[in-house]
Amino acid sequence: MSFDFKLAFRLVRKSLFAGSQTDARLTRRRLTAMMIHFPFYVVNQTINGFCLLLDEIIFPGYHDTTIEDPVFIVGFPRSGTTYIHRLMAKDEQFTTIRFWEIVFAPSITQKIIFKALGRLDRRLGNPVSSGIRKWEQAKFKKSYHPIGFFEPEEDDGILMHIFSSFFLIFMFPFYEELRPLARFDLELSATDRRRIMDFYKRCVQRHLFVFGKGGKKFLSKNPAFSTRVQSLQDTFPDAHVVCMVRNPLESIPSEISHRFFWIENFYSPTSPHSVRDYVMDMARDYYRYPLSQLPKWPDSRQAIVPYPVLVKYPDKTLQSLYKRFGFTISKPFKDELIKNQQNTSGYQSQHEYSPEKAGLEREKILVEYQDIFEKFAFDREITSRFP
Repeated sequence: MSFDFKLAFRLVRKSLFAGSQTDARLTRRRLTAMMIHFPFYVVNQTINGFCLLLDEIIFPGYHDTTIEDPVFIVGFPRSGTTYIHRLMAKDEQFTTIRFWEIVFAPSITQKIIFKALGRLDRRLGNPVSSGIRKWEQAKFKKSYHPIGFFEPEEDDGILMHIFSSFFLIFMFPFYEELRPLARFDLELSATDRRRIMDFYKRCVQRHLFVFGKGGKKFLSKNPAFSTRVQSLQDTFPDAHVVCMVRNPLESIPSEISHRFFWIENFYSPTSPHSVRDYVMDMARDYYRYPLSQLPKWPDSRQAIVPYPVLVKYPDKTLQSLYKRFGFTISKPFKDELIKNQQNTSGYQSQHEYSPEKAGLEREKILVEYQDIFEKFAFDREITSRFP
């Protein structure tokens, strides 16, 4: 069994008996969230678990699906990982997992059913998909990056099906319990690393079994994989990893604000800056671990991309990246890069945050990340607007 029943039992028990001074205290908001999300999770998992088991009976051949030259995008959140992921996802030589697959269709059986429903919806004039997109626009219009069931998304969320994703922090605010998942290679046991990565690999094989026809390469974006570089290499020996790096004065305050935005849907934090400490703890490893490990890999399998370079020169950055990895650039995708370059020229975000607004001391970030500022020549005086 891949499901982590022990962790689930501990987190549920803590939730029921949480202290009144903790973020997990049973406020009206938290009780409402638990009453909505917990039954949904149980029902959804029952269906998903049955369909995953059905795969082993109906489609056992998926285990033989090869995963050649997969690309994994890592880096601390708010560092351009979504931008480069969705740009590369427009290249037809790649296939990537979308949000609807993560939540409702981890199995081959479900993917085939949903594909059939999608074809039917298109024949009827897209009434269902259009309705979903309108709902998304209203629901997520204030989100920090575009979210949609039909959009590429972080497939670490698929590990929620085995209760082994750090996304659990939103529902269960017990960082010390979940810290091993955040530090993965650095703290998780070898047994748990194999359990999680074996399940993830099977999910990738399932995706390619349905969507990888014609030799498509698998593309993934997960900031959480920043601390799984060694595990990625062990699981996918020919993996290519792109690590995005952004000025800590920009990314860290932005991530704190981003998390607080979503956390308010699940519980009432005891302090406006209650997530600050655990985000700061995560940041140390998310920045430094991939930067310490990737240079040991061949140049043809890893690349470290500064965020300012990607934003200013997305077309040149992608062309350089493809050349480094030995990938070809098709004419349609090259045209897409040129179009994207024109559309992003002069881009400015509408979100503005400073370290001070996130409850941080600017000088503390400058001192703690001195090596990062020196290595990438990041601006130490920046007052930023964050996408």
